[in-house]
Order: sequence, then C-alpha cells, then structure tokens
Amino acid sequence: MSSQWPPEYGNGGPPGGAGWGGGYGQPSGYDQPGGYGQGGGWSGGGYGPPYPPASPPPSKGSTIFALVVAIVITVLCCGATNIVGIVFAAIALSKDREPDQAEKFTRWAWLCNLIHIGLLAIGAVVIGIIIATSP
Repeated sequence: MSSQWPPEYGNGGPPGGAGWGGGYGQPSGYDQPGGYGQGGGWSGGGYGPPYPPASPPPSKGSTIFALVVAIVITVLCCGATNIVGIVFAAIALSKDREPDQAEKFTRWAWLCNLIHIGLLAIGAVVIGIIIATSP
C-alpha cells in the first residue's frame, strides 16, 4: 500500500501513516499564542456569547380599559369631551417597543378619564342643585 504513495508526500507513507503526525489535531511543536489551548473556552464561532432572551411585553389591559372608558365617556357625554383621553390611550397602544413611553401615555389617558369623570360629577351635582332650588 505504501508503494502507491510517492516519497515526496512524507516518508513514503499515506496521510495518517508514519511521518504524518497520526490524525487530526494540532501538530506537536506548535503553540497557540496567548495561552489559548485547542478546544478551550467558549466555542461560539467567533460571534460572542448569545443575548439573553427578550422579556415578554408588558400587559396592555390597563391601556385597553382606559381606551374603552374614554370612548364611553365621549359617547355618553354628547361628543368631544374626552378626545384627549382616546388619543393618549391609542398612542400608548402603539408603543410596543417602548414600554416606558406606553406606561406614560396610559397614565395620561387615565388622568384625562378621571378629570372628565370628576367634571361630569360636578356638573351633575350643579344641575341637581339647580333643579332642586327652582320654584
């Protein structure tokens, strides 16, 4: 079998035979620079460690409820009394990638809703007093 390999391929033998180092791996006499051995450390292909998994997006239940309350206030109160609350809630729903911004706009939507509910309560009390004191 060694006769079919010419002598210039290394001591007259086939690869892996005599004179070829005997298989895979780093040939003896070669050292890795920097103290890194073969197969040691993180073997990620040179791309660095993977990112941690993304956290789930925050719940939108409060934002959706704020939108529903704003729409109900607007419909029941003859028109454009709480358009601002609807706009803030809609903007909060559109902020999927920015949870801090979504939380801020949800807070503003709830603030608008509470202000409008307070104004409606004050208006109802005033109308009730006017009706009760009229002759």
